[in-house]
Amino acid sequence: MKRAISILLFILGIHFSSCSGDSIDKEERISTTKDTIISIDDIKPKENLPTRLTNRNIEDYLETYGEENPETIIKILTDFGEIKIRLYKNTPLHRVNFIQLIKKGIYQDTQFSRVVKGFVIQGGSSNETLAADKKFYLGDYTLASEMSLSHIHKYGALAMSRSYNGNPDKRSDAFDFYIVLGEKINDPTLYQVQKQGGFNYSEEQLHLYQTIGGTPHLDFEHTVFGEVIAGMSVVEKINKVEVDGHDWPRDNVVINFEVIR
Repeated sequence: MKRAISILLFILGIHFSSCSGDSIDKEERISTTKDTIISIDDIKPKENLPTRLTNRNIEDYLETYGEENPETIIKILTDFGEIKIRLYKNTPLHRVNFIQLIKKGIYQDTQFSRVVKGFVIQGGSSNETLAADKKFYLGDYTLASEMSLSHIHKYGALAMSRSYNGNPDKRSDAFDFYIVLGEKINDPTLYQVQKQGGFNYSEEQLHLYQTIGGTPHLDFEHTVFGEVIAGMSVVEKINKVEVDGHDWPRDNVVINFEVIR
């Protein structure tokens, strides 16, 4: 009888181990790309934060952090080349948040996780385990909207994603960003965008959308807080990579950041 039970347990063990192996999804595969195990102590914030960051304390924290970290020029490093970006000073919450995420290593060795041809390349929500743990220790928060007609979704714009559910104030995601490609926009489309949005583009903005393109339907839906100033050819190359059914590149496009000045 004991022998029969042992055999049964052995067979069940083989069954469950084979099933778990077959059910590994993309997130799990990505989490195993590291060769070394980094302890939790290595990813906890090194500085003394008042608490984990939340919607209640994030603005005070970023205001203080921004006084000591005024940088506006950053660089994204990829195997396809470098993308140089200027962050806008008049979107202070988004600028400072982006700088602190870079300096704290939140984006280190993450990936562009969404690539939509002729539309955007998107990153910041990598499910690699270390990045997720770093986010947890930093906090759980969103950013107040800093949308304005001063910054539009022109070709090369840098903006933050957001949830469309239960988010009437259009608060930005704290981590997930995208760079705009888009297409050249004709006059009838621009007319409809302005009519539906209840605003008017300047002549310069109309010219930009007509000549270099962008995604005007996202204006006043997401906060634009920077723009690419060098390396749009790299953005174009990344936008052409092969993706799966969820717009995730089949070969991970790993990214790192540097704060320049």
